[in-house]
Amino acid sequence: MADVSIWKNNELIIRDMYADELFTKLSAWYKVDINLENNDPNNRLYNLVITNESLENILSLISKLSPMEYKINGREVMITYK
Repeated sequence: MADVSIWKNNELIIRDMYADELFTKLSAWYKVDINLENNDPNNRLYNLVITNESLENILSLISKLSPMEYKINGREVMITYK
């Protein structure tokens, strides 16, 4: 039930999510196809609150926290962990 209120309030709350689940949520939120290569080698848990931030801004932030690169090509996004 919590997910319904999160989407309804135009806010996406990420709590203790691993990379694969995080990018699945971001894919739905931003309506893009995200391909994840070499999942997060540190098995890091992510915590974010997303409201009006662009996908580019969110990916830039995540890349500062994790050893990953991203490439956006229209509606296709490639995430590669190092």
